[in-house]
Amino acid sequence: MTLPTGTTKRVEQLIPPAEQAYLVPDVTVLGDVNCHLATANLDMANGSWAVLSDIPFITDFCSLWQTLWWNRTPF
Repeated sequence: MTLPTGTTKRVEQLIPPAEQAYLVPDVTVLGDVNCHLATANLDMANGSWAVLSDIPFITDFCSLWQTLWWNRTPF
């Protein structure tokens, strides 16, 4: 993937240290696919993981939280 700085990295190189998470907006994968990358290395998630999305994470997270909170249905 290509970072906004023009540097090329493998996803494995962007995995953070233990108990941390990174957000890397505006990366390019496969030469021409623009997206955002989130990586984390958390014990509660059983190790490291990465997510690519074409939706900016902050906006997506806030929208999801609002939807879940305001439209929750009691069980």
